[in-house]
Amino acid sequence: MDSQTAKLLPILIPLLMVAFVVRRNLRPQRLRVERLWLTPVILFVVVALTFEKGIPTSPLVLSVMAAALAIGAVAGWYRGRLTHITVDPVSHDLTSKTSPWGVVLIAVLFGGRMALRVYFEQGDGAGGHLSDLASAVADGLLLFSVGLICMARLEMWMRARKLLADAIAAKQTGEVSS
Repeated sequence: MDSQTAKLLPILIPLLMVAFVVRRNLRPQRLRVERLWLTPVILFVVVALTFEKGIPTSPLVLSVMAAALAIGAVAGWYRGRLTHITVDPVSHDLTSKTSPWGVVLIAVLFGGRMALRVYFEQGDGAGGHLSDLASAVADGLLLFSVGLICMARLEMWMRARKLLADAIAAKQTGEVSS
């Protein structure tokens, strides 16, 4: 493998994965409430592995990262609210259809984080303090996406459980009165 391909491969694989996810989200998917926790757990593991040098302890960096996580959580809550969830009244199967723009936003954030890391690791950027700030911004983008995904899943889980309970109650009420 030549050096150009080796440099592009870490960028192309995530882009292909994001394209697959966007394509998949264009149609309704079966929603398994009992599995909504899996993606956040996997994401936490991946994020933990990306902080290979440890979490910075600078108050400025920590505040940027905390703000990014909080803003991502708010955006995720709204993204979860915008996800259309339906319940089949007979089988009680849940389906959801997400907006592809949410996936695109996450892809842009991951891409921006990768670009910042590459830029400052190659030495093209200013060194020292500015490099630390760029690293904090890159990590903040990652934490923004963590907050976005985790809160969207939490909101969907809460709403799906309520919709399912309402559908079961409506079916039981309909069967009793029939």
